[in-house]
Amino acid sequence: MNFDKEQYFKEGYTVQPNLVSQEIIEELNAEIDRITRRNTLARHNKLALEMEPDQPPTGNLVRRIYAPCKHYPAFNKLSVSDQVLDRIEELVGPDIILHYSKLNMKPPGIGTKIKWHQDFPFYPMTNTKTLALLIYLEDATTENGCLQVVPQNEKQEILDHAQDGYFAGAVAEDMEFEDAVPLEGTAGTGIFMNGLTLHASAKNLSGKGRRTLIIGYRAASAIPLYYGEMTNMMERESKLVRGIPNPVAEVTIDRAVIPVYKENISSIYDLQKN
Repeated sequence: MNFDKEQYFKEGYTVQPNLVSQEIIEELNAEIDRITRRNTLARHNKLALEMEPDQPPTGNLVRRIYAPCKHYPAFNKLSVSDQVLDRIEELVGPDIILHYSKLNMKPPGIGTKIKWHQDFPFYPMTNTKTLALLIYLEDATTENGCLQVVPQNEKQEILDHAQDGYFAGAVAEDMEFEDAVPLEGTAGTGIFMNGLTLHASAKNLSGKGRRTLIIGYRAASAIPLYYGEMTNMMERESKLVRGIPNPVAEVTIDRAVIPVYKENISSIYDLQKN
């Protein structure tokens, strides 16, 4: 299937099967096994990864690896490869910043769900030339919690993600999205998703795991709006990966909702109380 950037600009996402070769997928999964080995809920490196909470102290089910593209060469190599950046350039322009990465895992029968949200409210910028590239490292189906998205309309709004006066990392629970689309795909599938695209994923109720690498990119002209220490924390991974630095902020939004955090967080799970 060809890369459909027209769909991306119209609906806020596009899917490319076989973006990453099976050889690379096997290499990344082997690295994940190495990183997570010998970690348990009771004893694990809290700076490197996050465990599934609903398991015994000796349980070894991991739900997130922090900043894989910063700390592990195999992931970094993929994140700055031409096969990836050539696509990103078509969507945000020639000057590209990688501003975060994470690896979400949904172990069989327990993998945590992610509630409906947009990415942009987590890191408000001067413009919306931001996107997440999701790469399935295992086959993803509706049963094991594949990504679900709501296609954008012509003027996608920044939605309210607050609860009781604080940023909650999700839209209101009673919002329904009948036009939501499950994005199933085999290992190696890439999903390019704009920062304003509503998305979620269900709990993994199957017997198969679901590992997904997520890399955030933005145009160099998209400058973070400072809102305290959380801005500094989120910018620690940022680096220019193609083109030249842009000292001029491109401002295309007429309003920005600044996230007010009750406390510093490690991941979306802290906010959504999963």
